[in-house]
Amino acid sequence: GEKAAQEEDWPTALDHYQRALRLSPDESYLLYANGVVYHRLGDLGSATDYLAQAVDAAALVGDRENYRQQLDALLRQPGTAPLLQLQ
Repeated sequence: GEKAAQEEDWPTALDHYQRALRLSPDESYLLYANGVVYHRLGDLGSATDYLAQAVDAAALVGDRENYRQQLDALLRQPGTAPLLQLQ
């Protein structure tokens, strides 16, 4: 997924992240990555859902805060929010 995302091949990145998520459904970074890819594909509903799941699943406070900030920015201004970035 990372390589495809770096190349901005969002459909391929989504396929890889979805497969990884099936193997590790509670992995907060994979939930976040799916949210980012859906955002890049213009599916704000799915992006919001995955970011919210990432916030809930994050074990580290720093990750939780980062995911929450990204989610808040998307919810505040869905049409004008800056594009989310993979980290």
